[in-house]
Amino acid sequence: MPKIYLKMNKCVAFALIALSVGVTQASEDEISVDSALSNQISQLRKSIIAQDYPAVDRILLQCGKGFTSNYQQEQKCLSIYKDTPNLREEFVDALKQWYGTEADNFHANMLMGSLSSLDGWVERTHFGRKSVSINQMSYFRKAQLTAVEHFRQAIVIQPDLPFGYLMGVESLGKLSEEYDEYRTFWVNATNEKFPNNISLAKLNIYDNQVRWGGSYEAMEAIKDQYWNRSQNQLGRAILENQIELIKSRDLYGNFGIGEDNPDYKLAQSILYMLLDRGFSIAETHMQLSEALSRDNSHLEAEEHLAMSLKHNPFNEFSLWVAATCEDCEDFQKRVQYLEQYLYDYPSSYGGWMQLGRHQFDEGNYLKAIEAYTKSIELKPHEPAPWQMINFSNRKLGRETAHFESEQWFKNTLAYVYPSQEVLTFLMAKLNEVFEKVEPNKRQELVLAIDRHFTLERYTQKLRYNLDVLELTSQEWNDVITYFAHTSNITTQTTKSYKERVVERFQGKDPALPSSKVNLIAQQTLNELHNEFIMANESIIKQL
Repeated sequence: MPKIYLKMNKCVAFALIALSVGVTQASEDEISVDSALSNQISQLRKSIIAQDYPAVDRILLQCGKGFTSNYQQEQKCLSIYKDTPNLREEFVDALKQWYGTEADNFHANMLMGSLSSLDGWVERTHFGRKSVSINQMSYFRKAQLTAVEHFRQAIVIQPDLPFGYLMGVESLGKLSEEYDEYRTFWVNATNEKFPNNISLAKLNIYDNQVRWGGSYEAMEAIKDQYWNRSQNQLGRAILENQIELIKSRDLYGNFGIGEDNPDYKLAQSILYMLLDRGFSIAETHMQLSEALSRDNSHLEAEEHLAMSLKHNPFNEFSLWVAATCEDCEDFQKRVQYLEQYLYDYPSSYGGWMQLGRHQFDEGNYLKAIEAYTKSIELKPHEPAPWQMINFSNRKLGRETAHFESEQWFKNTLAYVYPSQEVLTFLMAKLNEVFEKVEPNKRQELVLAIDRHFTLERYTQKLRYNLDVLELTSQEWNDVITYFAHTSNITTQTTKSYKERVVERFQGKDPALPSSKVNLIAQQTLNELHNEFIMANESIIKQL
């Protein structure tokens, strides 16, 4: 992180920000983009469900044959493609049916790509990385790569439209660093086809945030490179505003210039300035709501949250932020937002978990159980909803079922086990492979890895290996208790019994059942690794 930003006086920083952005106002076209979106997206959803394809073509004409190449229209079309899909069965089925009959339709491919990317994101949830299991990350990666394939097909169909290029770059930007080379290929192809594209430069700035391993210098360099190539004052102002939007989030979110010393007032000042300029109104209102909430200005925060959703009620991320606002005081409003979120994204495990937590915190234990039961229907081996149902039943004075049977534990362990240590072990193995592969073969290897290291294959192997592990019933009870104390797999057993068991395990004796389970998990990954090497000898020539 640049030391200059850590040392810079915050008041001076704000003065520099104001000077760097200048007084350039966004055009009236940009300010009005959001106001027209909701009606168009709503009508587009209805037309797709009704299979009224002439109506669909009329709505999307502005993004196809009728597209005029300017930033405002480009952003509007990107919003339509991103925010039209939801995960309601009637919409998903209708979109897939349209794509099935018109696989060479540009708009169908764009919306299918957007649907896949959205599906992966909802599966991934907005929780911290430690709360996301390996199966969710695996699903997320595959969904983004599927999205990229749809965007690639859209480019083949309409190579002179920018949307497939831009959304492909965005999907690849959501993936880990193993895909950086692939993303760079897409960025270069986009730059070649659409030199000086403002939206692409804006995306590159977004992907170079400090909280994702980037830097302010990198963001400024992207802006300066754009300006030196284009001499486009509007584009420069947009990119400067984008950088300030990111800085404002850092200031209230404890990243970069705000790390260990957040400045809520300065963040709010920047965001009000961006609103005055009409920049990214929905997103700026949303961030202002977060900054105000962190500053305990809850009523004002909720007003800006409502304004964000008014400008674009169909954006999944904005609706999630509204639904999961921990500091919002209006419980009924939070539940209302969550119910709207779950109406559009009924397959969201994270959404049902959040609704359960909201109801649990309010003492509505029966309603909490209903929500947690829905999340179990989606992911029966995730441990958290089982635990919360038990806690809710205890609050109601009910007997709690002892769900931690040996078989339940095996299934759950196989589903969520790979801890950060195991994943680090796996990545170390894969890095050994990468170092021995020619650069032009690495993308082929990445795709081969995704095909091979699947949750299904790992789960099947681990379950088998656990089944042949010869432990007594008492040893299985000890294993369950040990993991209850040291992980989030289960918390059913009493604390005193846990402590006694953990005392026995502190020596990490290889003969202990918990060590055997850890060893089995490592061996399972080793088996997958060795099978992968054997299956891909043609790619890994040096091995």
